[in-house]
Amino acid sequence: MKTFVTPLVTRLAAAALLATTCAAHAADAARAEEIVSGKCFICHGAAGESSSPVFPRLAGQNAGYVERQLADYKSGRRRSSTMQPMVEDLTPADMKALGEWFASRPTQGHP
Repeated sequence: MKTFVTPLVTRLAAAALLATTCAAHAADAARAEEIVSGKCFICHGAAGESSSPVFPRLAGQNAGYVERQLADYKSGRRRSSTMQPMVEDLTPADMKALGEWFASRPTQGHP
C-alpha cells in the first residue's frame, strides 16, 4: 500500500521538529545562564567579558573550543587549581551549553 505525505503533514512535522529544537535550545541556554551566574561570572564577567586581563574573555569564543577546554579541565588534561573545582560537577551537556552560550554573546571593545 502506498502512503502519501501531503504538504500539510510535511509542514506540521517540520513545525513540530522546530518547536522541539527551539525548546531544547532554550533549556540549554537557561542552564548555561544558571551556571554562568553561579560560577563563571566571578572571573569571566556576567556576559563573558572579563574586565581583568588575568581572566580570558569568553564572549564570542568558538563554542567547540570552550566545550573542549572545560572537558580538558574536568579530565585533568588541562590543569588549573582554579578551574578544576569549577567544572567538577558539569556534565557534557552543560559544557556544550556553556560553549554555545558564550559563543552567542556579543563582544565588546576594551580601551
